[in-house]
Amino acid sequence: MLGALARMFGRKSRLRSVGVYYVGRTYHVVTQYGSDGGDPCVEVGPVASVERPDDPAQLGQAILRGLAQCRYDYPFPKSREAWKSVPLPLLAATGLKTWSAVAKQANNLRVDQVDSDVRIRPAKRGAKQSFYPVPEREIALAAPTDLALGQAVMTELDFARTHEGPQ
Repeated sequence: MLGALARMFGRKSRLRSVGVYYVGRTYHVVTQYGSDGGDPCVEVGPVASVERPDDPAQLGQAILRGLAQCRYDYPFPKSREAWKSVPLPLLAATGLKTWSAVAKQANNLRVDQVDSDVRIRPAKRGAKQSFYPVPEREIALAAPTDLALGQAVMTELDFARTHEGPQ
């Protein structure tokens, strides 16, 4: 019992992350995993897809479920073939055939969580079929409700869509 208490109080807070892609009128929440105990960096799913809801709490709930599924034991892809399989769950969910199509049509952000604190990290499209952080648009939320989290993510992705648009 003392060992369990020591582990509980000595527990290090872990970063949990999801990527959120907005394609058409659907949000796709993709769980990220860490490798060899490291912070989440491999975005392999599962993917929860939410049609643009009237109630942003639905999106907030999907994000929190994705964060709860984050683990730290995913094998880091070591080959080109292994990396090609990483986006397959997102491609299946969006109906798009390639990562290039996702990069051209989606708006993206990352949601990180440590304990009950959440950070929304918007991204913008780059010239090389990838997304880059926009630090000046980051939002920190302390223990957000489903509604507050969903609304903040929807607002940021709407901003990206109207200020960047598909390329």
